[in-house]
Amino acid sequence: MALCQLSALDRLKTFIRLSNVEQHVMAANRACIGLAVSLLFLAVFSASGDEVHEAAELPQGVKACADWMAKRTSADGAKVRLIGDSTLCADMPTLSDDAVNDFVEKISLLQEDAHPDVVIRSAGGRVDLGMTMGEAIQRRRASVYAFGFCGSSCANYVFLPASRRVILKDTLLVFHGGLYRSILDSRDLTEEGKERTVASLSRQGQLLRRAGVDPEFFEWIEQLNQDREGTSARCPGTQSVRSIVFSSRELAAHGATVDHDYGPQTRTELDVLTKKYGIDGETCYWQ
Repeated sequence: MALCQLSALDRLKTFIRLSNVEQHVMAANRACIGLAVSLLFLAVFSASGDEVHEAAELPQGVKACADWMAKRTSADGAKVRLIGDSTLCADMPTLSDDAVNDFVEKISLLQEDAHPDVVIRSAGGRVDLGMTMGEAIQRRRASVYAFGFCGSSCANYVFLPASRRVILKDTLLVFHGGLYRSILDSRDLTEEGKERTVASLSRQGQLLRRAGVDPEFFEWIEQLNQDREGTSARCPGTQSVRSIVFSSRELAAHGATVDHDYGPQTRTELDVLTKKYGIDGETCYWQ
């Protein structure tokens, strides 16, 4: 499973901010990923206007967030909105410094005894920003509701760290990898890059452990990345596996229990949803 057929080092540099020189060298590869993610988010933005919540199950603030997000367009950009006393709507095409800082500020100002609900829609972004959101979520013991699309750093570092996890109707929770130890063996990684990678690996591990998630989860996904033949065998009908939607049962096997999953439950349901969003043929449903 490879995104734009990048090498291990290339993929790492899409996650971590390294030196300006390294960023310049990697610009073309990051643009490949960035374009794919941006197009995907635009597709999800335009397709997620239908009724998306199960009224009998969800808190009123979460329903209000979902309805608000469903009316937004891609032109509206990133926005963090507080509804009531303890519901945060985080609508972020990609995780940006400004949007994440706004989120952290708003969640930190909630009443000390509040355990907020966070509704998130995002195609991901820098791993450090995702971890910053995840740490804020853990400090407040927040529940996270994935709406429409939550992929990459959103799935890795915002959804997984939550004390309670819910996937809303017609929502894709998409994984394609995280940080993994073998990248440290690369001869092309600078000392600065290696130090930052070690620190980020430690931070990732702490985030997952606090959430009760297997800290080896992304090592396992990297094994799937390397075993393309085996991964393809588990994903019949997928033309080119670029990302995976894991079943709730598979996530629970790694310690990431999903309290309610209203997302796709079968390969057929996933196909309907990816066709609706214009991303069919690239996403595997892993039971």
